[in-house]
Amino acid sequence: MPPTIAPGNTWTYTQNKAKKQNKKPENIIINSDDKAVLIDLSIARCVSENDGKDTATLGTIGYAAPEQYGITQSGKSTDIYALGVLLNIMITGTHPAIDQPGGAIRHIITKATSTQISKRYKSSKELQKELRFFI
Repeated sequence: MPPTIAPGNTWTYTQNKAKKQNKKPENIIINSDDKAVLIDLSIARCVSENDGKDTATLGTIGYAAPEQYGITQSGKSTDIYALGVLLNIMITGTHPAIDQPGGAIRHIITKATSTQISKRYKSSKELQKELRFFI
């Protein structure tokens, strides 16, 4: 069964420490249970806590977090960044660097897509909790 997008991140990290690096609209479908799932895991990788940075640059420009370009190792926050970009595109039709919605959802997107890892949500559960008012 393919992983679900936000809740699945929690399972994936605690069970396999895998990271799904290519979250973008083309890689997401709605299954028969009305859950959004990722269908392209071709560049998923296991997170190694001993590595200082990723060994290869992977991901789609615009959706990939800054750390995916060799700055530091990808991790949970990398998927949170991609979810923030995806959420913004679903709402505005464009990347958050170009335009963002107003109101409370803007704060959520800004935090999720911060270039500073320490300022992003610490987990997908934390992001999910913030989004509960919009779902």
